[in-house]
Formats: sequence, C-alpha cells, structure tokens
Amino acid sequence: MSRSWWIVRGCIVFASLGLALGFTLGGQEWYAPFVALLGITWLVAVQRDWGRVKTAAMVIFAAGAAYAAWKGVYPGLMLLVLVADLSAWDLLSMEIRFNRVKKDGVEPDLEGRHLMRLAMVDAIGLLLGSAGLLLKITLNIGIEILLSLLAAFALSQLILYLRRSGG
Repeated sequence: MSRSWWIVRGCIVFASLGLALGFTLGGQEWYAPFVALLGITWLVAVQRDWGRVKTAAMVIFAAGAAYAAWKGVYPGLMLLVLVADLSAWDLLSMEIRFNRVKKDGVEPDLEGRHLMRLAMVDAIGLLLGSAGLLLKITLNIGIEILLSLLAAFALSQLILYLRRSGG
C-alpha cells in the first residue's frame, strides 16, 4: 500500500473526527452521529471505488466545515477539516491518474512529487486561512471582485508555469 493510500484514509478520519468534535464542542452535538456515519460511508466508498459517493462525501464535508465555521464553531478546527477534506479529494484524483500511468508501464516518482506539492499547498493554505481568521479587514465589493480576479489570474499563471517546467 502506497503512502497516498494511508494519507487519504488519515485525512478522511481526521476530517470526520474534527467535524464531529467541532459540532459537539460547539453545542450542536446532534450533527456528530451524521458526520461519523458520513465519514464511514466515505471510507467505504474509497475502498470500493464508488466515484460519485466519494465526490458527494467530499462536497458535504466541505459544506459542513463552512457551515460550522459560519455558525462560529471553532473556525480554526474547521480550517483544518477543510484542508484535510480537500487533500483527500486531491489524492484520490491523483491515485486515478497514477493508476493510468502504471498501466502504460511508465512509473516515475509521480506520487512523491505530488505529495511534496500537496504538502506545500496545504501549508500555504493553512497559513493564508489562519491569517484570514485572525485579520479583520473591511473591503467594498469592487475591491473584493478585483482581488478575486487577480487571484484567479495568478493561479492560472502558476499552473501554466508548472506545466512548462515539467513540475
């Protein structure tokens, strides 16, 4: 079993426990059993390769973390849950691509490089998310739209750079 196999399951378990714990500590404990059941369903879906169920579980976990943070349930914990959720989703997508390459007989160190990039993206996401939770800045809608477009442009340029450099 590969490193990503263990990391995916660890991310799912962490996201499940974190979301259930956040709801419980936030006084909304009636959500915890549903989160636990969804986490178990997600693990089974990963094991049995139920594509749509995996995607639905990821979306529900992301929405649950956003809802909990919106309700004021330990936003820092919900940030960690969201990063774990998105990391599991990314690694599951990578696993599909990796298996296609394996079938072609070419198996470079794709997994190791992808895990390194994902760790960097997770660290940057946690850093920026934490800064967003700590800083309170009021912006008008025009500046928010401009910053969103700038972020989208910067991300597209980063993707083009990585494709050109072979990374």
